[in-house]
Amino acid sequence: MAGRKLAAETAPKLWENIAFYNFVQRPMPSPSDRPSERDFAQGWQAFKDVLNTLKPRVCIFAGMSALSHTEQLPPALTLGKLTPWGEKINNTFTRPVFSIHAGNVAASGAAIQHPGSFFTCEAWHNWLRAVLPAAAQQLEDWAK
Repeated sequence: MAGRKLAAETAPKLWENIAFYNFVQRPMPSPSDRPSERDFAQGWQAFKDVLNTLKPRVCIFAGMSALSHTEQLPPALTLGKLTPWGEKINNTFTRPVFSIHAGNVAASGAAIQHPGSFFTCEAWHNWLRAVLPAAAQQLEDWAK
């Protein structure tokens, strides 16, 4: 899908089935600034609310930082096992696919490297296709 332009008639089907969420709920002053523990706590709380509202089947995290701050999870949100780490793609270790539960919502989760510096779309797309084949196929079908 990367680099392909969507046909006008297929774009609505794709975008009706995708949501985007900024985990950190405030702008960072500069690219070198890192989110605080409070930022992660607020991000996890808002994420729980988003899950309960949208009820997704799959969540893809663009960046690994939130998964390193799971001590900030609100009580009504649980994540499955996030280890062992796997292969390296662009100097970033992959994490296993995990489960996400918030109330009566259950989803699969996966994390990719933040799509900033040194990010290779094709490599991460191939990894996602391998670990979440049904979700990847659904996206490709929607984008046809």
